[in-house]
Amino acid sequence: MSSEKPPFLVLSPALQTYAWGKRGSQSEACSLKASADPDFVIDANQTYAELWMGTHKKGPSVIRHPQPLAGTLLSDWLKMNQWALGEVVATEFGGELPFLFKVLSVNQALSIQAHPDKTRAGELHSRAPDKYPDANHKPEMVIALREFEGMCGFRPFSEIQSWVVAVPELQQVLGDKVTEAVATLGEDASPEDQLSVLRLAFSSLMSADPVAVRGQLEALVKRVRAISSSSLSREEQLVCQLDQLYPGDVGCFCLFFLNVVPLSRGGSLFLPANEPHCYLSGDVVECMACSDNVVRAGLTPKFKDKDTLCDMLTYTSSTPDRFRVAPQKDKQSEFSEIYDPPIPEFAVARVSVPAGAGDFSLPPLQGPSILLVVEGEASLSAGELSYDARRGVVLFVSAQTEVKFSPVDRDQQILMYRAYCQLQS
Repeated sequence: MSSEKPPFLVLSPALQTYAWGKRGSQSEACSLKASADPDFVIDANQTYAELWMGTHKKGPSVIRHPQPLAGTLLSDWLKMNQWALGEVVATEFGGELPFLFKVLSVNQALSIQAHPDKTRAGELHSRAPDKYPDANHKPEMVIALREFEGMCGFRPFSEIQSWVVAVPELQQVLGDKVTEAVATLGEDASPEDQLSVLRLAFSSLMSADPVAVRGQLEALVKRVRAISSSSLSREEQLVCQLDQLYPGDVGCFCLFFLNVVPLSRGGSLFLPANEPHCYLSGDVVECMACSDNVVRAGLTPKFKDKDTLCDMLTYTSSTPDRFRVAPQKDKQSEFSEIYDPPIPEFAVARVSVPAGAGDFSLPPLQGPSILLVVEGEASLSAGELSYDARRGVVLFVSAQTEVKFSPVDRDQQILMYRAYCQLQS
């Protein structure tokens, strides 16, 4: 019975070895994989960037347990077992798991990028499927596992204005007319005028002569390095760090336009379509609509599509607060708090069980979920199926399934993240 209609599946997630990831066991993505998979051997010289939990064809999860299903792709199993998605989710999303769950371990900056909305995603996929492999949008949310830093969204216009005025090398790249347009726009300017000038300035930066960009960036870094390190702003520190990684790259100037945002453990950001962002360092869990579409414009050796990026951005300038997601207490689960962004594809629950709490359970959901154990160990059961859930274990939990947990060491806390889709019927 349990193998015919299992309440949960133990998964083997895919590990991506992108160059920006952390090396060896320093990578949380790698460490989680190794903790749950005795056959996985860590290469101390390899960069381990992302752990993928889901059905995306670029990194599909494989079933490990129950044994009769071992080796089966989760995606193939779901095609034959639509009940596990729940009727509403299966109908709404064409029988597909609507989200992709990840752990990211960032050692050096990712590209300056944005993700297209559904309409543009379809257009880009039709035009260049080799560069844009999905027709779906990719709104995404990150939750910090420990200290994290990133850039997201355009700064308030007054901050951008201040940086343009303060950085002569940036003025040289933008040119006199654009610099004047930014510097002279008054505080009483309309939002439409601010947006228009911001679009002009950022597009001018992205289309600037690469030789001029390299020369001015070299001059900026030389000037900044002559200043006492204790007197440097975070932006000045970053421009030197980014130039070391990507010398002469126009993306190094983008930090004067974008909000630089630190997150402490449990802090979260939601990044909707058409908003520029860049992850700089740290470890996070990340959830997104099931897509791998990225429009890049800087800080990367990969394909850059600057024209598309500049055309698609919203150019909304604000503090980073509009991207923050404050967790809400889960009324159905004593130890859970929910990060629920304004999209239907996913939400994420952070399940933090203190030492000494004893047995507990996670309530059934109308849709599917993927559960990642980050800390602690517990015996779990649902229906006739049971498993030892320790650090790094990943579960697919079928719709309408209650999962019960009994901590192995009651003096140890347990931390789990649960990505799920819950639609109202």
